[in-house]
Amino acid sequence: MPILRLQNEIQRYAWGSLDAIPRLLRLSNRSREPMAELWMGAHPKAPSKVEIDSGTLQPLGEYIAADPETRLGRRVSARFGGRLPFLFKILAVDTALSIQAHPTREQAREGFEREERSGIAIDAFERNYRDKNSKPELIVAMGEFWALRGFRPLSEIKDLLGQTGCSEILKRAFEAVSLPDEERAYDALLQALLEIPEEDADVLLQTVDQIAQTKRQDPLWYWVHELLRSFPRDLGSIAPLYLNLIKLRPGEGMFLPAGELHAYLRGSALEIMASSDNVLRGGLTSKYIDREELRRVLRFEHTDVKIIDPEVVDRTSRVYRTPVPEFELWRHNTPSLPAPTHLGGDAGAVILEANDTPEILLSLDGYSDLRFEDHVLRLEPGESAFVTADTGRYNVSGSATLYRARVGNLDRDA
Repeated sequence: MPILRLQNEIQRYAWGSLDAIPRLLRLSNRSREPMAELWMGAHPKAPSKVEIDSGTLQPLGEYIAADPETRLGRRVSARFGGRLPFLFKILAVDTALSIQAHPTREQAREGFEREERSGIAIDAFERNYRDKNSKPELIVAMGEFWALRGFRPLSEIKDLLGQTGCSEILKRAFEAVSLPDEERAYDALLQALLEIPEEDADVLLQTVDQIAQTKRQDPLWYWVHELLRSFPRDLGSIAPLYLNLIKLRPGEGMFLPAGELHAYLRGSALEIMASSDNVLRGGLTSKYIDREELRRVLRFEHTDVKIIDPEVVDRTSRVYRTPVPEFELWRHNTPSLPAPTHLGGDAGAVILEANDTPEILLSLDGYSDLRFEDHVLRLEPGESAFVTADTGRYNVSGSATLYRARVGNLDRDA
């Protein structure tokens, strides 16, 4: 059977939700620990395990490494060095994630090698680069999902900062937004806002919170107030004044390239990314912050945020395509289809094809029966499977929404 059930690890970060992942996966959470992310993939930090047969588990990366050309496909294996190029996640955000950005592949390689030469342990608190990969990502909302992403226009930022009434404290920021060169203006602005002296920062944040409490009907000021509740002395709490505030509705997506400043605020989503854990942080976190390195990888430009709706392929299939070769995400709806009663192209099944690339399937809101030749693997809600590149055609039926993570267009530039 070239379709193998996965066992996946849950990441229990402090910003995670108590209920979202347990509800999706039909798990109990008696310990009431936050569950932030479910990882599906071969990243060495938390690799999924494949069920080779009953009771036998193997880390997905080891399983792939035993025969990468068969399990990834010849082109995928050659392009990505015999490694699965994407990491698929369920994300459940209750308290905001850090303000952050991710490096390009060249920046990641250079940063990783620099930190290796410096002797910084791979798991050290002050480590920025834990691998040599870039981390572009696609996020698809499963419910209402709020985020910050990319710089607002300079004129907008100037107006919002002006509403604080703190012109003396923000003097350097106002000087920055008036610079004629856009790249220099955004760079100087971020530096000015993140480096306000502690005493002035306390005054600014108290003033801003008073304004936010009177304007809480406005989503922008609502989120300033919420961030200040969670991070009362963190200058990152005023990020909605200079970053775009985004609301995704269920099924809407966003692609984030390298170098774009962002933070996820609240909600549940699916996330697929290049297989990397490289994060440069600037605020809203107790983790390591390296603002100089963050500024080094950022793209200092105004961002017009594009919300992605999936492309309709046929009556059961939608796809979120991306501009990178590492990944794309498909959604297949089979809620009204009966389980197939015989082999082949049954009218009650969706026919899929691996087409010489690996896939990870995630069944949500119901069960999925995956049939290959005379084998059937049932995925209950929240369960997932790895499909090897040599699988060819297989059938899916059941009552679920099936998400299908796979490699994107290999003809695109890396």
